[in-house]
Amino acid sequence: MKFVMIFIIVYILTKVSVILHELGHGLVYLKYTEGDIYVYIGDVPSENFQLKVGRINFAFNNWLLKNTGGINPSQNLKTKKEELLLYIAGPLVNMIIILISLLYFWNARESLFGISMGYLSIINLYFVLFAVIPMTWLSGPMKGVRNDGSRIRDILTNKY
Repeated sequence: MKFVMIFIIVYILTKVSVILHELGHGLVYLKYTEGDIYVYIGDVPSENFQLKVGRINFAFNNWLLKNTGGINPSQNLKTKKEELLLYIAGPLVNMIIILISLLYFWNARESLFGISMGYLSIINLYFVLFAVIPMTWLSGPMKGVRNDGSRIRDILTNKY
């Protein structure tokens, strides 16, 4: 029973981590523009379930099965610095989640939630590595989409 409870807690917190990662991108975008931002959780693009909060439009599709997401701004950012901050923000959110979850784990590692936070830190480390190592999706609904790392690399190497 303990394993099932840990699994449920980690599953829910993993979904929250994906949403917060994409929201990290979205908040940077909102700071530098007047336009709306579209945040996709699950398959990208998505039109299934939508929720609008201010200038942020959330769209959820297969999000209970997948730990993917993306953003689609309605207008472009103006400078390379803004673009760089936009793509660093998501992985930075995951790093903050790692720090918080590890601190909680170290202080409550015997509790059910403490153990769950230990697993959450490992999952978010995977999210950070997956986000910052440059790659492009080769197949599926996200074919051709580049991750944060490839966009950061392109900005830093002036292939932007």
